[in-house]
Amino acid sequence: REALGACVDTGLYRHCFPDEAFASRSIPFCGTTEVGVAFEQWLTGVDVWEGRIRCERMELHSFAKYYSFTPWLRDFEALPYERVKEDDYCGTVDHHGKPHGRGFLVVIGELFVEELEGMFKHGKMWKGEHRKLYQPEGKRLHSTCRYSGGESGTMMMFFNNAANRIWQEGPFDEQGSYHGTVTERLDDNDNLKHREVTYTHGKRDGIRIDFYDDFDNRKRAKRPVDEHGKFHGVVEHYANNVHNRKIREEPYTHGKRDGVRTDFYDDGDNRKRAKGPVDERGKFHGVVDFFANNVHNRKIRECPFTHGTACNGVKTFFFDDDFNRECAKVPVDEYGEHHGVKEHYANNASNRKISEVPYTHGTRDGVETLYFDDDNNRKRAKAPVDACGKPHGVTEWYANNVSNRKIAEVPYTHGRRDRVRTDFYDDDDNRKSAKGPVDEHGRYHGVVERYANNDGNRKIRECTFTHGTACNGVKTFFFDDDFNRECAKVPVDEYGEHHGV
Repeated sequence: REALGACVDTGLYRHCFPDEAFASRSIPFCGTTEVGVAFEQWLTGVDVWEGRIRCERMELHSFAKYYSFTPWLRDFEALPYERVKEDDYCGTVDHHGKPHGRGFLVVIGELFVEELEGMFKHGKMWKGEHRKLYQPEGKRLHSTCRYSGGESGTMMMFFNNAANRIWQEGPFDEQGSYHGTVTERLDDNDNLKHREVTYTHGKRDGIRIDFYDDFDNRKRAKRPVDEHGKFHGVVEHYANNVHNRKIREEPYTHGKRDGVRTDFYDDGDNRKRAKGPVDERGKFHGVVDFFANNVHNRKIRECPFTHGTACNGVKTFFFDDDFNRECAKVPVDEYGEHHGVKEHYANNASNRKISEVPYTHGTRDGVETLYFDDDNNRKRAKAPVDACGKPHGVTEWYANNVSNRKIAEVPYTHGRRDRVRTDFYDDDDNRKSAKGPVDEHGRYHGVVERYANNDGNRKIRECTFTHGTACNGVKTFFFDDDFNRECAKVPVDEYGEHHGV
């Protein structure tokens, strides 16, 4: 028991045991034997074999071999060593005077103080920790290396301040360079993980993963990098929510954005939302395509962008079907607001223009013009509109013929038909044909006046209409002269037929 507790004898093997087990000198092993007891007997020359104590020591049947300790442990057996205590080193050395076994080494340099504590093998750190601290005070950490097996382990770099917060942490190779996935953290109180970078012998290589600065550890972006750490390839961006889905792809060439950026809808279907060229800051710059969030995921809009703003050009909308037909064209100003005449198109094989709507900096302004859906490009109606795009004022309707003359006027108040509708004869004299109140559908409803198509254009008839039909009332005819005398009165039934005296 005394030999087991002596540092000069057992310090070399202290790494083999958990701290709590070594303190109690008792580790259950093989079901029947305590390693602590076996270790003590091995020190006194007695070996253990399958739980039985052998009377003599056999050199080939060492404690290290039969208790499955790391193979390098056998390199320490039977080597001459002594314990030394000097200004820069305290521990055991081999027969060449190099640190070998457990020890503590201090190296004072011009910029750093280096402290090496743990297991040495012939002068080289094998298992333990190598700390590098800034001079002159020697309290602020620059880096630490935790060795396990001499040529592998974990290295940590620290921010250069008094808080000793971790900056980078990851595996290193035999040259002391990062080799593998390295974690980078933020210099704040939480010291959260900020980034994961893949290294190959000290050079960035592979994929860099950025994280959102919160406690949910969600990916912010995945970025392939070249040997200089510059983005090279397609960079993926992720949403900061529970699902943490991919919402964007951006191509890079050696640190510069190149090609076309693609945005995705934040749902489980991975559908495209937008696709277009970008400027050096990753902002859309050029004509950008937008897509519908449905099974077909078709293009539904084209917008000109200038450094991230949809402005100074014409937006084109498409019908969401397989024919890729234009739905509308809208000019926009420098702020992306509709400014100019917006054109609407019919969803048919001809895909003709069927209306024009004027805008002024995002507000409907002026007169909306409708067209007949044929090859003649004739006006169907002209309607003044309010700020919401609803007809407001007198709407004019036109005949679909060569002359394309005005044939009706209908008053509107913020989208609702109001007051009296006036019809005109389809000729060059612009004479009234009829005049009367209308219902919500624009049909005559009430007493309607009819006019003669001559120079006098006098009232020659009054008819009672019900939702567009002359019925259930009395038609009154007038003589076509200046005296407005009644010519006849005719009662009509619900079908508009003469019925009565």
